[in-house]
Amino acid sequence: MALKAIVKLSGINNLSDARYAAGMGVQLCGLPVPEWPLHEPLRLLYTAITGWVAGVEWVAEWHDAFEFECVISAKEEIGYTWLQANIADALLAAECTEKAGLKLLLRSGEEEALEAIKANEAWFSSVSAILLVANGAKVPNAEKLKATGFKGWILAENGSETKVSPEKLEEIITENKLDGFAFEAGEEERPGLKSFDDLAPLLEALETEDY
Repeated sequence: MALKAIVKLSGINNLSDARYAAGMGVQLCGLPVPEWPLHEPLRLLYTAITGWVAGVEWVAEWHDAFEFECVISAKEEIGYTWLQANIADALLAAECTEKAGLKLLLRSGEEEALEAIKANEAWFSSVSAILLVANGAKVPNAEKLKATGFKGWILAENGSETKVSPEKLEEIITENKLDGFAFEAGEEERPGLKSFDDLAPLLEALETEDY
């Protein structure tokens, strides 16, 4: 399975979501890191997920302080290749990713990212991709960021108010100059049982036969 755009599935907390994402061709899978070290049940869950599921890149959705020892420990133990950080933490996150050999996914509003580029912030050279935060019902537009010469991926969050329809998804990606979208994972009904009624139509809308 391959998709016409880059897709990130955020907030994964179960094996069902991870396996489904990999099978559908999702490139980036986000595992929330509320703190490091993780509590033992969550550590065991994440190591099981990353051990069982192949073909995706794991994103540490970091919510703890950015300390290099913690970041490199998480990389070695869980197998992350990306670190996601909010723009407010960009400087420390950039330092950690450079030292740890990780790619930086910067979560930001469009204007904040533009201001950082125009200010020639040194850390911006470490950014491999930008995840634009949804602004109410308005889908973020990447045209101005692309015009700066930024070469990384630019994705948009499908926020709770955005509600992008599968029928319009590909059109919106093209019109808004995006490289793809980030969708939220959900909870299992019970262990091993998960409905993909909301996610499946969105991913199926981006399916391609080109492998």
